[in-house]
This record gives sequence, structure tokens and C-alpha cells, in this order.
Amino acid sequence: MFRPASLEQLYRDAIYEVDLPAGTVVFRIGEAAPAGLPIPLALVTAWNPGTTRPGEAENRAANLRLEAEITRRGWPCLPARGRDATAVHIEPSFATTGISREEALALGHMFGQAAIVFVDDDHVRLLWCE
Repeated sequence: MFRPASLEQLYRDAIYEVDLPAGTVVFRIGEAAPAGLPIPLALVTAWNPGTTRPGEAENRAANLRLEAEITRRGWPCLPARGRDATAVHIEPSFATTGISREEALALGHMFGQAAIVFVDDDHVRLLWCE
């Protein structure tokens, strides 16, 4: 898969949030995993696959299909999102726990994503879905 440098920079500049029962946890790629964040954890969305930008209705429908797939596979998940620093652009996501790195990459690929965020060994990583 072609990886435009601008797309990688968008992922690295983004702020990621997971809504835990105790409150929202905020983190970025390359940081240590925040305390209380269950690991392993994959942050996956079906919003704006790859470099395409479908409309809101199509993005919402795709995210509903993603949620159904996560549920079908029995993985616990929490509401999450990736956003820019100003919170003008927000992509609703799912923080899926108990998922392996390989399963998370396959899930991202299934929904046309260029990359996913994965937290393991106490680090937040960007993984490309190639």
C-alpha cells in the first residue's frame, strides 16, 4: 500500500481518546501507554478508509459494520476516537481489547484502513495495514 508522508504525519499528529469507565484517557503515537489503559488494545475505525473521504452517512454506516464485526468476534470494545489538535476533525473509533496485533491489522485491512493504533508492551504504536 502506498503510504503518503502526509498521511503518516496526520496519524502521528492526531490525538487519540478512549472512554474508560473511570474517564477518558488521551494519548499519542510514540508515547508510553497511559496508566489504566487495558493492553493489548487496538484503536480501529472504519471512518475515511485509506486516502478516500466518503460522506458522513457512508462513514457512519461503515463504522456500524465495524462495530457489528467486533461484536460478532466477541472482542470487548470501548468508545474511542482520533482527532486533530483543534477537534475540528474527529473520527469515531473503537478501542478493542483482547485482540492480537495480527487480528487488529486484519480488522483494519478489512475496513480499508491504511493504519491502526496499537498499544502493547506499554507503548502506543502506528501499524500499517499492508
